[in-house]
Amino acid sequence: MSRQCANLETKKLYVPELRAEAFKEKIDAGYEGHFWCCRTSAEYGPDDEVVNLRACSDPQRRCFKSLD
Repeated sequence: MSRQCANLETKKLYVPELRAEAFKEKIDAGYEGHFWCCRTSAEYGPDDEVVNLRACSDPQRRCFKSLD
């Protein structure tokens, strides 16, 4: 499982049966899915970059917020 940004959202979080697997996709598998940022409510972050599991699991991204 990835360590994604705390602001990353996906539709799976709103389906009780799928919630546990919301972020279990392999980052390098090419999975894009449907993600959005809670800070912008859009498919791009506050840094104007795309929101997806790979990009939003990078702690070097300036808008990244740790889950801890």
